[in-house]
Amino acid sequence: LEARRQELQPEFEVRLKHLESCLRKLPEGQRLLVEGYYYERAGVETLAERSGRSAAATYKMLQRIRHSLQLCVESQARPEVA
Repeated sequence: LEARRQELQPEFEVRLKHLESCLRKLPEGQRLLVEGYYYERAGVETLAERSGRSAAATYKMLQRIRHSLQLCVESQARPEVA
């Protein structure tokens, strides 16, 4: 397992840099939602109260943001086509 981890470490670090770049591109409200959920570990209910949205709407917004971040990271990871 250790050998596999070391093998994947460079790719992981590159993807993490891409994710950080993509997070900076998010509108402030979306970035705060992601930070609240993943860094503060606040629950969806708490985040919903903060934003004035329903829990369902907050959950759906998190899903959309995650998808957007995934697409952003993948597009940055692909080599440029000339």
